[in-house]
Amino acid sequence: MKRFVVWFLETTEAKEIHCKVGLEFWRERVYTYLLRAGVLLGLIGGPGILFAGLQLGQIPYAVGIFFTVVGLLALVPLRNTPYKIRVITFCALIAIQGVTALAGDGEIASSFFWFFAVAPMASLLLGLNAGLIVVASNFLLLALGTWGIASETYWLAGLADYELLEWVTFAINFISVNFIATIPVGILVQGLTASSGQVLERDLELRHQEKNYRAMFDAMLNGIVDAEIILDEKGQPSDFRYLSTNRAFRDLTGIEDVTGKLVSEVFTDFRETNQETLNKYYLAAYHDEVFRYESYFEQLDS
Repeated sequence: MKRFVVWFLETTEAKEIHCKVGLEFWRERVYTYLLRAGVLLGLIGGPGILFAGLQLGQIPYAVGIFFTVVGLLALVPLRNTPYKIRVITFCALIAIQGVTALAGDGEIASSFFWFFAVAPMASLLLGLNAGLIVVASNFLLLALGTWGIASETYWLAGLADYELLEWVTFAINFISVNFIATIPVGILVQGLTASSGQVLERDLELRHQEKNYRAMFDAMLNGIVDAEIILDEKGQPSDFRYLSTNRAFRDLTGIEDVTGKLVSEVFTDFRETNQETLNKYYLAAYHDEVFRYESYFEQLDS
């Protein structure tokens, strides 16, 4: 069983999902979970529903179930095809359930449940515009139903069970809730898309600035140290840690690979002989004091 679970999880996940970042990653992840749920439900409940549909003479419904399950299974080996193609296919397979319910027994409530589910799903996985297209399709279907009842042209068997006012009430409630479920999801996704884009832009800009800073830092003729002051239990400067050094510092001192080390590890008696220097570093780091300071460092003879 454990091997099957591992195989199933690996088989249903796109190989490139870990190469994606931000919203793209999470959309792919949500799609993967939906696909897994659909495949499992299809494998577990599909055969029973198919058999029941055939026994009850609901051939269109049974055929729809069959093609939906086959379609979901077909999406598994196609996990590395373009994302939009997979999602559109998945949403279409969900809509097929509504179509087959209408064509089968004409049960309005169960069929429109599937149509309802596609809109927020499309809005989440493809964006607000895709969700609104599905809502518009649902609105058109409801309008056709209104026309059918008003003209007594019952193109669906289930329409004959509704009075015009009852159908209009159902249609208004349905499309209103469909909008409410679809639009916030789409707006949220759009906002996250914009935010992730801005974060990525800032990240790239910061990397560019850091690269320029590093190039300038290393090109300077003076030796420079970026350090972190270490305080003792009384809050007094007792040591400092090298965070980075430039090339000139390494050439002038002959010291290499000190990044991350304490100065007391590099020069064992630094604290005893250079407390004044530590105090100056402390004033610069904690009190933002700017000054020119010279000291003699015996261990470097400089």
